[in-house]
Amino acid sequence: MRYSKTETYDRKERSQSDKERLRALLNLGLGIFGLSFATGIQGTIYTNFLVEDIGIEAHQLGVLESIREIPGLLTAFILGALLRLAEPFLAGASLILVSLGFGAYYFVRGLPDLIAFSFLWSLGLHCWMPLRSSMILELSEPSSEGKRLGQMNSVGFAAATASMSMVFLASTWLSMSFRSLFLVAASMALLGSLATFMVPGKSQRIEKPRLIIRRKYWLYYGLSLLDGCRRQIFTTFAVLAMVQAFGAPVGHIALLMLFNNIVGFMAASHIGRLVDRIGERSSLLISYGGAIPIFLGYALVPDITILYILYIIDSFLFIFNSIALVTYINYSAPLEDLIPSLAMGQTVNHLAAVTFPIVGGILWSILGYDKTFFMGAFATIILALMALGIPKGRLHKP
Repeated sequence: MRYSKTETYDRKERSQSDKERLRALLNLGLGIFGLSFATGIQGTIYTNFLVEDIGIEAHQLGVLESIREIPGLLTAFILGALLRLAEPFLAGASLILVSLGFGAYYFVRGLPDLIAFSFLWSLGLHCWMPLRSSMILELSEPSSEGKRLGQMNSVGFAAATASMSMVFLASTWLSMSFRSLFLVAASMALLGSLATFMVPGKSQRIEKPRLIIRRKYWLYYGLSLLDGCRRQIFTTFAVLAMVQAFGAPVGHIALLMLFNNIVGFMAASHIGRLVDRIGERSSLLISYGGAIPIFLGYALVPDITILYILYIIDSFLFIFNSIALVTYINYSAPLEDLIPSLAMGQTVNHLAAVTFPIVGGILWSILGYDKTFFMGAFATIILALMALGIPKGRLHKP
């Protein structure tokens, strides 16, 4: 079969464009790998570090987590002021902040140091997240956004799996200190920033408003708000319950995180394709409907083995809403609204993330840890009801 000169040129141009897209995705994937390796170390040892090294109590953890989440409230304003810069540059700079914050944990002596350094890496991480989502969406083929988000999530899970394995070996065989492990995390975040700087990018070619709050996105804002409640209650207090209430050692937590990330690595790309196929409404209902009995299990079940299993299931379900919320706003908002809307969604998400750790810590200290998880179950029920407001089936770009 022969092609005309015009057709041949178009095919070459598309081929070149596809190569550039894949090269950009590879560099972005390396950036995600570096950051995920770093946060995998941090997530595995963080609670044990706080309890065993710093001696933190539940109410102090609530205060720490709330202050740490303040940068999430500021994301829309920070990125709104900087959006004329290239997204890869902003993302790479964000990972440098993460690296500095993790590395500074080596010098922590008490709660004030912990709060300051946690705020630093949190600022970088929260600026990174909407930029990451936007870059993936921009590099995705039409109608394959969920697939690409899932693939990048798989990269993150693979990196986290490798880091969990390293933590397990380092803590059980090499007796490596928590503080030294944070230096390793800082190094990996720095490598991730270098890879991200290599993603092709220009200063913004379209005029983007600095701050967006639109009535037509109210459902996205509402879902983001309560999703912050659901996420923060579980990520803050589920591991704390296993460590403090049931005495789980760091080796067990590392193995739990390792297995959890293996499951995520195997499932994320498939879940992304499933979101593309069944749509955002069904995906969110699967996630939120499944999370309700998990919260109730943490409140009522005294068997730590069952709690380990529930933790893995919740992390599996969380992949659905982490992808579906991004694709929902992608199909709801025009291109010029996308990054500001993602940033605003993260900001309202953190209204809950800043508030509920304090409330959960107070409930834990006064009434017992089960009340904290009952609160999470209630918030997730409301989330499931709100998700019914999303149109059925596959959404399309306006």
